[in-house]
Amino acid sequence: MTAKRLRINIPGFGALTGRYQHDWATGATTYTVTGPRVAGTFVIRHNPRTLVPVPGADRNRGASTPCEVLDVDAPQVHVQYGGGNKPDFLDYERDDLPRVNGITLCGGTGIDVDRMRERRLRGRDVNVRRGRYYRSVPEATQERTAVVLHGLVAHWAGRPENYALRLACCRDYAADRGRVASAKLGVDRAWERVEVARRELEREQAWVGQLAEAAAMPPAVVAGGEAGGDNPN
Repeated sequence: MTAKRLRINIPGFGALTGRYQHDWATGATTYTVTGPRVAGTFVIRHNPRTLVPVPGADRNRGASTPCEVLDVDAPQVHVQYGGGNKPDFLDYERDDLPRVNGITLCGGTGIDVDRMRERRLRGRDVNVRRGRYYRSVPEATQERTAVVLHGLVAHWAGRPENYALRLACCRDYAADRGRVASAKLGVDRAWERVEVARRELEREQAWVGQLAEAAAMPPAVVAGGEAGGDNPN
């Protein structure tokens, strides 16, 4: 889909301008924006994973065991800093990492759409990488990042196609979990074959040990003298 133009006026901040584009295969929306002391790419995606209690699941303790379900209406979203598909451990190599107050952000954060105005972003929500380690950014940068993210998430949540994006995300996540489950099943079966081979190897080693013990035994002795010897009588 062609990227669409974007302009978000945020009271007390100014205007965010740029473009946004949906990925209907994953349900992710990529925002590339500029604003007062802000520039870079953010990727917003619905987070459908919700833990719900399953009553009576733990009969021994009489407690509820949490179970993960996919919820298209869950208010949680994930915001990734930078574009592209780099995994989390390479988040510092993502494309067009956002810069806020001259600081390059790294990683991402989760936001509750229903409650995002009730809290500011904390240190662990806005990180910068220094060598091998992550560091929190100054409070002013946290506050400016929060204003930007809240504005982008509000725009994302207000799109008429938002529900379709959530559904696309749920489908992609379910398919991914299916691939993970299939891979896990393959690994489990491979370990079963390894265990069978290990038991067979142990039996072979035991048999070889028995043969070695037999080969080390002295020649057989017959009644009346050594085998093949002369009878003195």
